[in-house]
Amino acid sequence: MWSAITFRLGVCSAIEPSPPAAATAPAARRRRRGRGVEIPSGPPPRALLVDDSELALRFLEVKLHRFGVQTERAVNSRRAIELLARGAYDLVFLDLELGDDSELDGLALCQHIRRHQAAAAALTSQVIIVSAHHGEADRVRGTLAGADAYLGKPLNDAELERLLVRQGLQPVAQDAATGSATA
Repeated sequence: MWSAITFRLGVCSAIEPSPPAAATAPAARRRRRGRGVEIPSGPPPRALLVDDSELALRFLEVKLHRFGVQTERAVNSRRAIELLARGAYDLVFLDLELGDDSELDGLALCQHIRRHQAAAAALTSQVIIVSAHHGEADRVRGTLAGADAYLGKPLNDAELERLLVRQGLQPVAQDAATGSATA
């Protein structure tokens, strides 16, 4: 199920009411068809990709575009929080290690996202940890931080595809001339 997330930066003395759900809800609406299968309708889903590696961001971006997902990138936690404050995302992909330029690591950022969603009574984005650290203890730490899923690096195409299909997404047709997704 797709959901919305709203953030307020800084400290405020009172919680401001959230805008109506229609104003903050992510673009990907779902309608039921048949045996509980969710079929995308409306504008494409949005994903925030948070990683300090340009190569990792580009690789994941290409994979998600094949499923018709619009992406935005953040190379550190500060930029991710800014983007989350400006709009809702259906999916948030977080690397665990965000480098020295980042104030928060991926786990702390995941906790931050969940705290702000709860405080704003916002619907939740699906948070997926993507990391080279993918032992059992790392997966448990991700779950405890509030992650919905955990993918290991190097990214396994089949595992990513299964995750996206569980979210109700299917690969979209590719334009032969440009190689980009078509509606």
